[in-house]
Amino acid sequence: MNSSLDFHNIVGVHIVDEYNLEISLNRASPNMLGLLTFPFVPEHEYANLSMALQEDFTPIGTGPFKFNDAMGSKDIELIANEDYRFDKPRIEKTIGRVLENDLFMTSFEAGQIDKTMTSEVEWTKYKNNSSIDIIEFISSDYEFLGFNFDKEIF
Repeated sequence: MNSSLDFHNIVGVHIVDEYNLEISLNRASPNMLGLLTFPFVPEHEYANLSMALQEDFTPIGTGPFKFNDAMGSKDIELIANEDYRFDKPRIEKTIGRVLENDLFMTSFEAGQIDKTMTSEVEWTKYKNNSSIDIIEFISSDYEFLGFNFDKEIF
């Protein structure tokens, strides 16, 4: 089973108040916060997830932006959510584009998209370009290099 979709260790959910809930786990899960970020589906829609493959499906979500329009199969328009519990975003509208992994940087460099995320460290290529803002952030992604010390070479 894909661990990014593995919610079997959630053993309970308690509604604390209008904006907070408490989730109980049967074991530690270091990436649970990331897993709960997307997709966010209310219980009454959970049984209808197969609808996501249909053309007339309207996504359900929460946060500073809300779904406005699907423009073909590759672009999604989001608009500022006036009901968001914090300040309304300063950006009124944003368009998300679905790209294959190898096209992120190519599309960014060609000016076809305004923002991208990469794990590649090519800072020297971008650090002196005043039209590009590089923002580092903490994520649940990690890289691991393990050695087998039981082998004679070590």
